[in-house]
Amino acid sequence: MLPKKHLSGSQKRKKRKQDERLVESQKRALHKFFQLSSNADLNEDQEQEPDEIIELGVNGDSTPEENLQASSDHENPNEDEQEDALLSIYDPRTWDNLDNRKRDILIEKGPVRELNLEFPKDATGRHFSYGYYSRKLANKEVVDRKWLVYSKHVGKVYCFCCKLFKTNQSKSLLTCGHH
Repeated sequence: MLPKKHLSGSQKRKKRKQDERLVESQKRALHKFFQLSSNADLNEDQEQEPDEIIELGVNGDSTPEENLQASSDHENPNEDEQEDALLSIYDPRTWDNLDNRKRDILIEKGPVRELNLEFPKDATGRHFSYGYYSRKLANKEVVDRKWLVYSKHVGKVYCFCCKLFKTNQSKSLLTCGHH
C-alpha cells in the first residue's frame, strides 16, 4: 500500500506546536550575542557630535573651498576619459581579462541594455529579439531577465554574472556567448 501524501490532523497540530515551541525558544537568542546600548549613551553621543561640527566650521573656512575648486578643475578631463572607457566596458566581449576595478564598476552599474538595435540574422534566418529579455510565467507574471546581456559587436547573448565571474573551469554556453 502506498504511504499517505499528507499528515493527519493530529500530526499537523503536533508539528505546529513543536514549531511554535522552537520559535519561542529561539525568540531572544540574538540578544545573547549583542548588547543593547542605553538611552543615556545615545544622548551623550548626540551631544558630542554637534560640538565637533561647529569646531570644524570655525577652524578653516577658506582653505577647503580653495582645495575643492582646484581639484574639480583637474577632474573634468579625467571624467571624459573615464566616460569613454566606460562606454567600451559595457560590451561583454571585452570582459575576458577584467581587473577588479572595472569589475567593481560593472557590478555597481549593473547590466546595460541598448535600445533600438537591429539584430542581425544568422545563416538559418534566426535573430535575437527584445522578447528574450522577459519571460512570461505560468501564473501570467512577466519577469525581466536583467542578467541577459547582448553584444552588438559580436552578435551574441551572454549571462551577465556568468561572463563577469567566469573561471577557466566553467565552460557554459552563456559565458562563451550564444548566437
